[in-house]
Amino acid sequence: MSPAINLMWFVVVVLALGIGYSTHETVTSLPWMDRIVEVFFSIPIPRVKAGQIQSGTVTWLGLLSNKLGWEYVETLKQGKMIFYMLFAVLVAVVGTWIIMKLLAKLETKEILGKSIIIPVGGFVLLAFLILGWILSPTAFFAGGRDFYDCDQDVIAAYEQNGAYLAENIPPGSKVYWRGGLALAVLLYLEDVEFFPPQFNTVYSYRIGGDPDELAKVGLWNEELARLWAEETDYILFAERSYTGWLTEYVENGEFVEITPTTPLNPCRADTSIHIYRRNP
Repeated sequence: MSPAINLMWFVVVVLALGIGYSTHETVTSLPWMDRIVEVFFSIPIPRVKAGQIQSGTVTWLGLLSNKLGWEYVETLKQGKMIFYMLFAVLVAVVGTWIIMKLLAKLETKEILGKSIIIPVGGFVLLAFLILGWILSPTAFFAGGRDFYDCDQDVIAAYEQNGAYLAENIPPGSKVYWRGGLALAVLLYLEDVEFFPPQFNTVYSYRIGGDPDELAKVGLWNEELARLWAEETDYILFAERSYTGWLTEYVENGEFVEITPTTPLNPCRADTSIHIYRRNP
């Protein structure tokens, strides 16, 4: 290939990586794509240590978690992002190549009565732009946070679920929050104690670090999370966050589950809140 063609393919890959990064949350939240990611990360692979194959297997997700030292939720979040960025590159490269083949016979064009020659390297970029135009109405290249579009009464759902939480969580309780950024529902609770660094969820999460120093500046890590879980009276999960070590913790017999809320966003089933109360 000529340098011009190589450069155009490099541009396509870089643009596809950027598009994949900007749309990964939307696309990986689609049920079928989420299932594909789940199956991929569940594929067993041989265990390798110091270049030697060991007995037993480990999943891709387990490998990432062990190598990076992240907790399950963070590993899954970052893993989904990486998976879809690579998927976007695959779609972009294959789609661009197919369209290039369709354009191969159009080396000359008659425009306004003049014959022009399309540079060979330009076919790559032209094909990619056509692919983008074809996929622009979809979530793949257009992205968009369409889950904000809901024809149901979201405010009424918050009011109803806030009142429900207030009925089941008495004043003076300590509450562990893993409900995402839907914090408005917590305003209905009276005289309860929270762990404020959790309010910004993964955006204030850090891997490792000194727990005391992190807490001073409103950050948290897994060590702090485990400590807070041991101190709390109630643990609140968003449906979509019901994974990882905390799930195992609430199922160890020390907690009893109260009936979950209905979805905070009536248009998204995964926005209900699971409520776990520590046994007396």
